[in-house]
Amino acid sequence: MKPSRIIGLDIMRAIAILMVLVFHSLVIVSPLYKIPVWGSMIHKVLALSEPLGLLGVELFFVLSGFLIGTILIKVFIKSENYGKSDIFNFYVRRWFRTLPNYWLILLANLCIYQALQMDPFSADKLRYFLFLQNLWSPQPAFFREAWSLAVEEWAYLTLPVVIFALSKIFKASPKKKIIFLTFVTYASTFLLARCSNNLSITDPLYFDSGVRKVVCYRLDAISYGLLMAYLLLFYKHRMAKIRRPLLMISIVGIVVLSFIHFVGIFSYLQLYQTSIRFRAFINIFFLSLVPLFFSLSIPYAALLTTISSKAISKAATFISKISYSMYLVHFSLLLLPMLHFGAFTIHNCIPYYLLYLAVVFGLSSVIYYYYEKPVMDLRKRFSKDDPAIISKS
Repeated sequence: MKPSRIIGLDIMRAIAILMVLVFHSLVIVSPLYKIPVWGSMIHKVLALSEPLGLLGVELFFVLSGFLIGTILIKVFIKSENYGKSDIFNFYVRRWFRTLPNYWLILLANLCIYQALQMDPFSADKLRYFLFLQNLWSPQPAFFREAWSLAVEEWAYLTLPVVIFALSKIFKASPKKKIIFLTFVTYASTFLLARCSNNLSITDPLYFDSGVRKVVCYRLDAISYGLLMAYLLLFYKHRMAKIRRPLLMISIVGIVVLSFIHFVGIFSYLQLYQTSIRFRAFINIFFLSLVPLFFSLSIPYAALLTTISSKAISKAATFISKISYSMYLVHFSLLLLPMLHFGAFTIHNCIPYYLLYLAVVFGLSSVIYYYYEKPVMDLRKRFSKDDPAIISKS
């Protein structure tokens, strides 16, 4: 029986994709900054959206870590001899979920950018098919949003193997401890990786492309979702009691971190360039603290199964379903060609923006219902079903 959707997680996923979409697309209405008197005020208000892109992606990382973490933990605990068949089944189900959509949009981007001569084909673009484009170095400018998909895909690839390896190394240890050790391994390894050579970085742009968006520095972001999966599976009743205080801590923490990031990197204070302590905090600890604070909201969301507003529930569920397609099509496939050929003015930018949003939602819906979902349904022929994310007990 197919498990019912969890509205709390749907709302979080919808918030994540809307933050990313707003951050990238507000450039369309930038001509409004030229309006006499009001233009500068509009610019200042819209500038507050700067942290949204970063926050949206980090929230996606935590959600992915929680969802796949829950599946991996349940399979690992249930299996008497966790091994190749369990890992292969996990891979098949993840790959049916992620690869067809990704490869479809990747091929579409390659064809469109070649035809429009915006970024002609080159051999290095073949790395995108195996998520190698940003494994240990900054990703090229092509298909820019794919960097986060590489982080998630390498997490999917390595997590079950690490769990298996640790279970063999520590055979006498309870499976519960193996899972916690997996979290500690990821959280510490990639934090140390950022310590290794990032203290000398003084350019905020390189921090964004050369640290935040490189796989070998970022896999710990997924592990905080795994930690919440661990806590909710083994300490569900305790987590249920403190889910509201954790949610408040999560919100306050994210607001404070966003303010610190905004003031230090985007303001005229230039703290990132001038203060080695601030730079060390951003380069090393900031990218752990953001997913950590987001993860504290997971218990509340995962245990929120219904809400009073049917309209919000339907909207959140719909956006959540098409969120992966939205992420894939909204930027490189639609926005960049639109910016390349469009001539936006004060008078036409708002209609263009509404048209852009309509195309994003429309195209994403078509892809989800007529391609993504039918392909995902094929998983049943090749793999066993995933366990339910949250049990009723």
